[in-house]
Amino acid sequence: MRDHVLFAVFPYLGGLAFVSGCAVSLALDRRVRPMAAPAMDRGTLRAVWALALGTVAIGHILTLAFPGIVLRWDREFVRLVLLEGTRIVAGGLAVAGAIVALMRLLRPPQGSRRSVTDVVGATLLVTATISGLAAALLYRWASAWAAVTLAPYLASLARFDPSTELVTRLPVLVKLHVVSSIAIVTILPFTSPARALIARLRS
Repeated sequence: MRDHVLFAVFPYLGGLAFVSGCAVSLALDRRVRPMAAPAMDRGTLRAVWALALGTVAIGHILTLAFPGIVLRWDREFVRLVLLEGTRIVAGGLAVAGAIVALMRLLRPPQGSRRSVTDVVGATLLVTATISGLAAALLYRWASAWAAVTLAPYLASLARFDPSTELVTRLPVLVKLHVVSSIAIVTILPFTSPARALIARLRS
């Protein structure tokens, strides 16, 4: 029952919350001022974290949207090691950046307000990146097994016929990674960076 709620119901509720949040933000006539980034976040460190997150995101998109291509790529051991190594390095950098971001949100500069949704979002990001990195390290060749389990699961969600048996037997770390990733999508429109981006699109 719990797995059914997490993997068959929660994804649709999260998608509905995401779409509704974006629609409400676009409809409201207000401007959200982006939060000022701390000095240490600017420049090279910020760029490295953005690159790491982008690399992780692209790796996930390729694996989940084009599993056949990824499986063909993984047939050659050198290419498989190159792909997995790149994802692990990028994942490690993403974890470090997420932890730093969370710590700074928990200790905002004097005179500034702490955003609950930003703290929750950063906490979920830390959870998702750590669980994803740990799963990649503990269960080798993540790109291969994800292509034959998680990719069909997402396809079943798109068909509105969720195949929860594809994920119920996966390790707890992988389940945690999936659920925390869905939760990030759910809360994303309500975070300051997303609201600031939507405000810029409105202007």
